[in-house]
Amino acid sequence: MARRNGLALLNPTLRLLLFGLLSTLFTLAHEWWAVLASLALALILLIAGRTFPRAPLVATWSAFVLTFLGNALFAKDPAATSLWVFQVSQASLLEGLRLGLRISAMILVAIAYIAVTPLDELLEGFRGLRIPRVADMYLTIMLRYVDILWYDIQVSMKAMAVRGVDWEGSAIEKVKAFRRLMLPLIFRIFDHIEGQSLTIDNRGGVFASRAIQVESVPGPAVRMREVHVRYNSNRDALAKINLELPRDTTTVLLGETGSGKSSLLLLCTGLIPHSIGRMKGEVQIFGFNSKEISLSKLGGLARIVFPSAVQGLVGLTVRDELAISLRVSTIPPEKHPQSMVQALQAVGLDESFLPRLTLGLSGGEMQRVALASAIVSEPRLLALDDVTVQLDPRGKREVIAALRSLEREPLTLVMTDPYVPLLQEMGDRFLLLEAGRLSQQTSALDPELTRRGGLRPPQLWQLGQKLGLDLPLEVEDALPVLRDHFHP
Repeated sequence: MARRNGLALLNPTLRLLLFGLLSTLFTLAHEWWAVLASLALALILLIAGRTFPRAPLVATWSAFVLTFLGNALFAKDPAATSLWVFQVSQASLLEGLRLGLRISAMILVAIAYIAVTPLDELLEGFRGLRIPRVADMYLTIMLRYVDILWYDIQVSMKAMAVRGVDWEGSAIEKVKAFRRLMLPLIFRIFDHIEGQSLTIDNRGGVFASRAIQVESVPGPAVRMREVHVRYNSNRDALAKINLELPRDTTTVLLGETGSGKSSLLLLCTGLIPHSIGRMKGEVQIFGFNSKEISLSKLGGLARIVFPSAVQGLVGLTVRDELAISLRVSTIPPEKHPQSMVQALQAVGLDESFLPRLTLGLSGGEMQRVALASAIVSEPRLLALDDVTVQLDPRGKREVIAALRSLEREPLTLVMTDPYVPLLQEMGDRFLLLEAGRLSQQTSALDPELTRRGGLRPPQLWQLGQKLGLDLPLEVEDALPVLRDHFHP
C-alpha cells in the first residue's frame, strides 16, 4: 500500500471539508498578512503531500504573472508613471502583487488537494456528506466521464507516438502534436457521450426503480410485430421483423457485420426507441409495450452487455459499478455485499477487485466486470453483444461456466458472439439475419450456417467434416474421438 502524505492522511470526507474551508478563507483574504498566511499554508500542504504535478504548477505561475501584470499596468493613480500605453504606480504594483499571490494561494491549495485525491476518493468524500442518491449518481457519471476522457487522451497520445508524433520535443512541436490530437479527440468525446448515455439508460437511467414482477404476465419474453428500425439514414437497419422469444431459452443471432444483430439486441432491451434509433411496429417485453414502459422499469427487466468494455461500465470502481446495477434488483440492501462477491466469482474474479478502478483493469477484466454487473442486477432477459471478443481462451470458458450457472434462474438469453463453442454450448435456437431481415431459424448450428452467419467454422469442425466425424469443438473432448477413429 502506498504511503500517504499531506492531506491524504485525512479521510476523504474530512479532506474535502478542509479543502472547501481553506478555499473559502483564501477567497476572502484581502489584507497582506492574510494573503501571505494563505500562500504559506498552501505551500506547506503542497510540500507535505510530496506530489508536484508540473502542468498545474506552470498554470499557477502563469496565473500569477497575468494577474500581477493585469493590475500593475493599469494604475488609476494621478501620479502614475506612463509606460508606453500603460500607467504604473507603486500602489498598482503592490495591488497586482497582492492579488497575484492570493490567486496563487487559491490554486495551490486546490493542487495540494487534487494531487493526493484520486477520483474515487473524491466521490467517497462527497458520499460522506450524505448527498442525495440522485446527486451521487450524477457525480459518479461526471467523474467517470472525466476518467474516460483522460484515458482516451493517453491512448490517443500513445497511438500517435507510434506513428511518429513527437510529444517530448520543443514547445512548438508539442503545440503541433496537440493540434493533431484535438480533432480525433473531439469525435471520440461525442462518441463517448453517446455511449455512456446508452450505458446509463441500460441500467434504468438516473432515476432507476426496483424491478417489477412479470411471473403473472403471460406470453413470451419478447414479441415483435412488423418492426422496422432506422438510425440517422433513410435505410432500414431492420425490416419486417416478426419474432417471438420464448421465456427461459437462449437465442443466438447470426449474421454478417451490418446485418442488424446489435439492433435486434437493443430492441429486446427497449433501448430502441427510448435511447437510440427510430422504430415502427410493436415490441412487447414480458407483456409490456417497449414504447410505453419507462426506462427505469426496463432496467430491472432487461439488460445488455456491450462489446466495448470501456463504454459498457459506469462506476468509477468495481464496487460502484455493481452497486449501480443493484438499484434495480429485488435483493435486500443488507445482502448487496454478498451478491457483489458472488457475481464476481461467477465470472472468474474475486472480492479483491471491488475497490479497483474500472479504467485500471485490463480489457478482459473490464468485460468480466461488465458481465458481473449484468448478472448481479438479476434481469429477466440478458442480451450479450460479442462479450468474449476481449477475453482469452480461459476467460471464454469462464463466461460459458458463468452463463451455465444462471440456467437455474428464470432467465432469457439473447446473444451474438464470434466464439462458436459458446454459441453451440448455449444456443437453443439460432436466427440468421441477412441485410436486416430474418432469413432462417433453426435449432442446430452447423458449419454452413456458421459461414453464412459471418463466422469462421472452427478447425475441429472442418477436420471432422473431412474425416466424416462429428467432432466436439474443444480439443480435450475431440482427442478421444480421434484416438478411437485412428486406433480402433
